[in-house]
Amino acid sequence: MSNVEFCKTFPGHIRERRPFGKIRPANFTEAWVITEAFQVGMVKLRYCSRCHHDFLIIYDSNFKPVCQMCAMKNKSST
Repeated sequence: MSNVEFCKTFPGHIRERRPFGKIRPANFTEAWVITEAFQVGMVKLRYCSRCHHDFLIIYDSNFKPVCQMCAMKNKSST
């Protein structure tokens, strides 16, 4: 899904630019968009066998699926 398609599908989101590779918790708007995406089947949760948490998979994303918990742990240890 392109950015234009995403904006048409979820018109209530707030556009926010962030540097590539930055990880931070979702704000309320982003959380709402994720909830809507669950309802239409655009995202799902996958189990991480390394940290034993679920992480978010976004279909048709330009980014490789990665466990957010492991990524934050790796980022904080560097």
